[in-house]
Amino acid sequence: MISRILFFLGCALTCASIAWAQSNTLASTIGVFVFPRDGQDLAEQSRDEAACFEWSVGQTGSDPFQLARQSASQEAAAERSAQQAATAGSGAAAGGAVAGAVTGAVVGNVFGSSSRQRRNLRTAGAMMGAASGAAQGQQAQAQAQASANRSASAAQATEAQIEAFRTAFATCLDANDYVARF
Repeated sequence: MISRILFFLGCALTCASIAWAQSNTLASTIGVFVFPRDGQDLAEQSRDEAACFEWSVGQTGSDPFQLARQSASQEAAAERSAQQAATAGSGAAAGGAVAGAVTGAVVGNVFGSSSRQRRNLRTAGAMMGAASGAAQGQQAQAQAQASANRSASAAQATEAQIEAFRTAFATCLDANDYVARF
């Protein structure tokens, strides 16, 4: 009875270790599912995956592990740029209005002969400052949006490189009698 329990326990551990090893293959880390067509064992599959990995790097000029790190960095940059685009220029019109009003008050005090002229110069200065501030805010927002668009384009290009690598890797494995899909 104890020998049967030990036998089943040993089989269960062996099956679990095989399943763990298969789920942690090179192919699985890059998102490719591989099934051997001709009953290749795990050691042979591992060698074939390594050879196909090297071949795919040579064919595409891309290493998926470096591309994954690059993609994460680009996504973070794109998110920062999007946040900057959302907040760029906020308050620029109000700041310009204050600066314009101050300038208008100084000019009005120097050149205005009546309180009405000084008030009109302050108002005109505030309006000109607000318009100038708004234009600067729009320009800052446009620049931030362009930066966000460039970051998003770079992330898409990196994703396309990863996709090309997976295609090359799966093609190589298919040629070596495996079924490979991603």
